[in-house]
Amino acid sequence: MQTIDNIKTHYDPEFDSGNLPHLNRSAGICTQDWQSYQKVSGFYPVANLMVLMFALFNMVKESAQFASQRKKYLKEYVNYLEWILYICTAVFVLGFYDEEEQFFGWSTRWQFGAWAIFLAWFTFMLYLQRFGLMGIYVVMFLGILKTLLRAMLVFSFLIVAFALAFHVLLPIMLYPNDPQFYRTPDLRIDLSGLRTPHLNMIPSILRISTMGLGDLDMVSNYIYPSTDGQLPFPNTTYIFLWMVIIAISILLMNLMIGLAVGDIEKVQASATLRRIAMQVELHTNLERRLPGWILSRVNDIQEDRFYPNRCTGNFRRIWFITQDPTETLTEHNGHSGFQHSQMTNEMSKHKTKLKELQSKIDRQHDLLRLIVEKMEINEEADELDEACQPYEKHRDQRKDGPAANGKRTPWHNDGFRAKAATASTFSGLLRRASGKPESR
Repeated sequence: MQTIDNIKTHYDPEFDSGNLPHLNRSAGICTQDWQSYQKVSGFYPVANLMVLMFALFNMVKESAQFASQRKKYLKEYVNYLEWILYICTAVFVLGFYDEEEQFFGWSTRWQFGAWAIFLAWFTFMLYLQRFGLMGIYVVMFLGILKTLLRAMLVFSFLIVAFALAFHVLLPIMLYPNDPQFYRTPDLRIDLSGLRTPHLNMIPSILRISTMGLGDLDMVSNYIYPSTDGQLPFPNTTYIFLWMVIIAISILLMNLMIGLAVGDIEKVQASATLRRIAMQVELHTNLERRLPGWILSRVNDIQEDRFYPNRCTGNFRRIWFITQDPTETLTEHNGHSGFQHSQMTNEMSKHKTKLKELQSKIDRQHDLLRLIVEKMEINEEADELDEACQPYEKHRDQRKDGPAANGKRTPWHNDGFRAKAATASTFSGLLRRASGKPESR
């Protein structure tokens, strides 16, 4: 209303606010009817039929898979994506047979087609995570994506808070309350140009998200409107702009990058093993579903026979003079076992770590033995282990003298008791020791 009052005061007193221009929101997309579509090429109807049959076949396949797996089928999110893909594909293709648009309009059908295209390529990328070197990067991508989504779920409240604040402060710009502004030659009043991205809630959230990525556009969106007097609440708007820059553009974005970089090493370390586990699970499920008569015909056992004493031709004799015949067998096995090379690398890494751990344990054992020898408690410690009674049981014997049977135990020796106490606290000394222990 302030804009209307300014226009009436400085531009046209007889301005009627009811004659405001309206935007034409009709989409500028032209569609063709089914007859003209058929005339373009005879292959298009065949392609539509093939895509429809493929979608229906996969729906039947997913239904059979659900009947066999039950609860396990519902736990995999890929199955939900596949169902959405097949449904969107079927709706998009069936729309070309609906000439009168009785079920779906062209705009709805076109949106289903967009989702079908996206999900087709996305699920194809998900299938690659089980195979080859590309699968490692797909597993890493999905791991980092989960981390970022969990973080965004928490900080989405902050984005909504700023979006609502700007929706209240800056839904539209103002025509200024300045007479000089309306004396500009060829001035055209267009109220549609006063709208901002914060006019509605969803565009406001999207605008705050892009501002976090650095798309502030301060000059055209805030500086010029402020100097022209078009901001409704300039001071409060600037305060919230500074808060967005600090909280969203700097803190939140750097936090996201830090989480992604921090997870890369952890995900990369386990990506290969996860990919191999997926391959094993896939092959196991396939073997479980295949009939027994097919599996019985598959020979998984590979053997190579080598006869070192068998007579061969002159060429082979000359060849074996310069080359060990087992090398050829080794090369053959190397090529056939290429798919297990990554597993072998992982096993070698674990063996190396175990050897390092064993060497550290051996060094600690040697250090303990040297400390025990230096403290001269090796024999006394053995006697202490063989003692049948604890120290409290011999306390009366130390006070009264020799035992009733006339025999003295090692506990009557003051030196032995001191060394026994030292041996009992030996583990504590080792934990506190940072260097070579002092001799006693």
